[in-house]
Amino acid sequence: MTKKIPDYLRLHREDSAGNPPDQSDVRGLDALCRSFHRATGWQLSYQPADVEHGWGGCGSPGSAERETGRVVLSRNEQAEGAVAYEDIQPLATAIGSLVEEIHRTRHVVWQREAELAAGIPVAIRSDEDQHFAARLEAVLRGGAEAIGCQAAALYLLDDATSHLKLRACWRLPYSRFLELPRPLRGAVADLEALVGHAVALEDTSLLPHWRTPENFPAALCVPVSSAATPLGTLWFFADRAREFSSQQTHLAELVAGRLVSDLERETLIRESLRGRQADRTLQVLSNWQREQRPYIPPLVEGWQVAGRSEGTEELGGDYYDWCVLPDGRLAVAAGHAEGTRVEAALTAATVQIAMKAHAVYRHEPRQMVSRLNEALWTHSTGHRFASLFYGVIDPESGSVQFASAGSVQSLSCSPLQVRTVNEEQPMLGADPDSRFHQKTFVLEAGDSLLIFSRCQTVRSTNSPSQSFEDSVAHVLQSCERATAEEQLQAIFENQPLLRGPERTAVVARRLS
Repeated sequence: MTKKIPDYLRLHREDSAGNPPDQSDVRGLDALCRSFHRATGWQLSYQPADVEHGWGGCGSPGSAERETGRVVLSRNEQAEGAVAYEDIQPLATAIGSLVEEIHRTRHVVWQREAELAAGIPVAIRSDEDQHFAARLEAVLRGGAEAIGCQAAALYLLDDATSHLKLRACWRLPYSRFLELPRPLRGAVADLEALVGHAVALEDTSLLPHWRTPENFPAALCVPVSSAATPLGTLWFFADRAREFSSQQTHLAELVAGRLVSDLERETLIRESLRGRQADRTLQVLSNWQREQRPYIPPLVEGWQVAGRSEGTEELGGDYYDWCVLPDGRLAVAAGHAEGTRVEAALTAATVQIAMKAHAVYRHEPRQMVSRLNEALWTHSTGHRFASLFYGVIDPESGSVQFASAGSVQSLSCSPLQVRTVNEEQPMLGADPDSRFHQKTFVLEAGDSLLIFSRCQTVRSTNSPSQSFEDSVAHVLQSCERATAEEQLQAIFENQPLLRGPERTAVVARRLS
């Protein structure tokens, strides 16, 4: 047996209605149809249809009406001198295609204008936060007075979507804000509204099981929801039993939409402010990180040093550095830190600062790497890791002593060959007891030391058997007598050699 819905309860469901295009929408189409009739004896008319629907086919030649898409051809069977259908059908089809293209273009413009309207920047006032509560209350008041109600309340769902909390009201005691949220379970009217129906309780005394949140003789509940998410419910209360017309219900839904716009705007403003603060912070960090890079090459006779760092992100974990030690030797370093952009940048800064501090004391490369490992381990909770190549060059003899950690790659480049001089080692910060090995090689006149902050494993696409060392040798053959800066430029211009979000390399070249 179907339960009859009582007259004192109404559920309103909003149906979407389309507005199909009309013949009068295309300027000049009526005059075209009249001219077509005078010239051919056939009446040309526009048949409204949805924009998304394509053009249909033509009818059979023997029929009195033949449809060409949205264009209908008809003629009076008694008329004489009409052109044969087969002769005018291609013309009618072409006219129909043009009309279709016009309507599709207008439909796209209609959509784009709405998108542009949504792209208007949100104006932020300095005292905006002080007026948001008053603005919500003003919207509730305007909506309640428009539909003849004496109070209104806005209830929003919590994060668990299990309770409804009063967030704004008009003509209700402010003590209601101090009450506990209403459980959604059992709130029949709210549940019905959240489904998408407007619930009009014309006499609440006859419908106690619908659980109105306030004791009023009549009430109207409409959903408050964004495009895809239900946010809560909006209640209007009347001081007497009364009916709610469909126009009043639609007006209440418009008020709910206005509330959603205000809530989303407030959320957008706060997110925008947080985003701007975060962007400013990242920009400050990026500028500070760039300032830590050395830009002036060391003044060591017979040597050229150059470094370069490029990437898709301004802030990152790659770093490089050089300096002249107190004993006259030249120190060069490059590496990268692990983690997110901010974490990697802070870890890299820690390594660089510690390296500069330890460089003022006499040391060997393995001692420097061990001290940096201990510093990174001591000043972290075991989640900061970094890679490093640290080399000390004797300018007179060309002897290079180095130690490395993690996945940094260094190459010894001569006119005859290019070879890797270091091996992958434990990362800095991974183990305080790690032992780092020190090795030595010699750079002859015209040789270069290349340090890449990350281990390169790319192979040539033209020759898969060609190693990374062979690729570097091929690039440097064209700039054998070039400066360190020019060699570095050639390396960076060869994109297959350096890939990834960050690309950093250092060249130390012994002059001939």
